[in-house]
Amino acid sequence: MRIAGIFIASALFAQSSEFEAASIKPANPGHGIDITISPGGRLTVTGLTLHQLIEQAYGIEKYQITGGPVWTAQERYDILAAPPVSSRAPSRKEVMQMLQALLADRFHLKLHRERKESTVYALVVSSKGAKLQPTKGPNERPLVGNGYNGDHDSPDVTYYISGQNVSMPLLAAKLAGFVHHPVTDETGLSGSFDFKFDYAGGNDNDFLFTAIQKELGLKLESRKGPIENLVVDHAEKPSAN
Repeated sequence: MRIAGIFIASALFAQSSEFEAASIKPANPGHGIDITISPGGRLTVTGLTLHQLIEQAYGIEKYQITGGPVWTAQERYDILAAPPVSSRAPSRKEVMQMLQALLADRFHLKLHRERKESTVYALVVSSKGAKLQPTKGPNERPLVGNGYNGDHDSPDVTYYISGQNVSMPLLAAKLAGFVHHPVTDETGLSGSFDFKFDYAGGNDNDFLFTAIQKELGLKLESRKGPIENLVVDHAEKPSAN
């Protein structure tokens, strides 16, 4: 089943306000990638593409964005944006709503929702049982990280995913970003865990799936289910300002 409706991006969610002032310019390639919100609600973006800005503004994953000109996923921007003066600093949710309005205004962004049946995954315990160790730092900030071992350009490079004080729902949510499909937690495991495992193959999901089963005693089962996407119908490069 497919449901689609076209509307301006700023109308996707209720808007409470807009930024008081905002500057958008092409990013300096040497300045990295980052997005921060200061305690007062000031937004600072470094080196993000329009697709990545949409991810942040609407709280979705990369695989949930389709359509749009090629540049929306390639060209990077820096943004400095200040919220209206108020006795109360805006919440992160409110800042992201302001970002939605900014994208609609300055990039002339138009989106529509699209719900499709596609591949989804369930994270379950394998037939041989889980191999997870309870966390040694229950008071530590939950964190899932990833990286690579050795020379990134070498054919022998391997990759890793590590976790600190990670619950199974959090692991499922993070794995969705690696497999580019939704992942739900159906392990039935409570508590939090520490782990680290290596896998080969880079973007080849088969290597990742094998490592998850071998090292964690978990399994990603493929199923069919609905995925909600945001489709970019229109976008324009912002003028220099």
